[in-house]
Amino acid sequence: MKRIYTFIAPLCMAVLSLTSCISDEEVVTSSECAIVSFSVSDIKSSVTVKNANGKDTTVTKTISGSDIKFNIDHLNGRVFSVDSLPSWTDLSGVIAKFVSYGNVYGQKYLAKGDTLYYYIASGADSLDLRNPMEVYVISSNGLSKKRYTLEIPKKTYSSDSLKWNKNTINTVFGTKNHCVALANKAYMFYDKDGETFVSKSENGTEWTEKKLDNIKSEGVISANDKLFAMGTDSHIYTSTDGESWTSGSEITIERLLGADKYYVYAFDGTNIIGAKLDDLNSWKVYGNTDMDKIPTSCISSYSVTSKTNRKLEMVTMIGLNENNKKNGVAWFKVSSLDESANQNWSYTNIEAHNLYKFPYLEGMSATQYDGAIFAIGKENGKYNCFYRSDDYGISWHALTGKYALPDDINNDDEANAAIVTINNELWIIKGSNIWKGKVQ
Repeated sequence: MKRIYTFIAPLCMAVLSLTSCISDEEVVTSSECAIVSFSVSDIKSSVTVKNANGKDTTVTKTISGSDIKFNIDHLNGRVFSVDSLPSWTDLSGVIAKFVSYGNVYGQKYLAKGDTLYYYIASGADSLDLRNPMEVYVISSNGLSKKRYTLEIPKKTYSSDSLKWNKNTINTVFGTKNHCVALANKAYMFYDKDGETFVSKSENGTEWTEKKLDNIKSEGVISANDKLFAMGTDSHIYTSTDGESWTSGSEITIERLLGADKYYVYAFDGTNIIGAKLDDLNSWKVYGNTDMDKIPTSCISSYSVTSKTNRKLEMVTMIGLNENNKKNGVAWFKVSSLDESANQNWSYTNIEAHNLYKFPYLEGMSATQYDGAIFAIGKENGKYNCFYRSDDYGISWHALTGKYALPDDINNDDEANAAIVTINNELWIIKGSNIWKGKVQ
């Protein structure tokens, strides 16, 4: 509950300051008047979902406060979460924890245009952050103040829905397909009759096919206007059109893992190694722990630029691991051309209390869409739903209702489904069919 205090003796000095300096005049800032750190306690939300029988049921979802990172913009007076929270998050009673120079006061608008200011106790008082909230920090001597706006943005995708259009394609792919996007084209890599092929398309229905002689179909990566693939000789090859490939590295690797804005990553049998995209002969180690947990199949990687530092990339790698048939695996790193800020890969541990673990999805395919990672795969032989992660692979939420898969996606049980994002459309390719979906 919010605690609204009457300003009595212990706060006399602050009250005098409030009556004289909280107004529309220019804010005066001093080193003794600032929020220096901000965090929140765990946020619990009641959410209505479908149970196993298809009926609505209410469950409690918890977001760990330690997973919500905040940025403090002193120049513009803003305290905001780095990433948006899921749309179902209840922000009506958030327990805020902060360290400040001076006391922090919230404001409440009363009838007849009056405003009441109240002291906020760190770690005790709850705040209604469903909308941005203004607070004031008053220095201990009451002579200076600083205004901040507290804000926790939320995703808005639940108010939209995916609309699907189905078409027949002109090419027969293999049963296991790996699809990537490059320059608004889709590239499908697959094995058929003991040989490897690539097909590419701009519209999703008409595909041109070409046989590949020295390229493995699984694990092809697109980055920096190029395609990267592992050859049958264990070297890395590059291409700009998916058809003509050039040897790009002298080293041999065991597995191609992913890429971001600056680097490409691979597993050499001992370590995760990385090299700049334009120099595949200078490699460094970017991870040597938990190597038994790196993905061994259905590998995908996704990179987004940090909202607080344009020079940093937040990189996620996901896939399946042959030693774990219960869950998919996810890894994370912060990438930068500045080596002092360039971090190693770290395994995203599956904590026992995490109710939204990454499920094991047979034949998993994933893509980046709507600001999140979308993944599909078979569960008990069927495609049931999309799984979506908004927090770099930590938690995964089953999407139904407005984000449901096409009704007839399980009609062809032989083929695996591959998904890719082209021109803000989500494509699902399975057997001889393609479904195109777009948030509307």
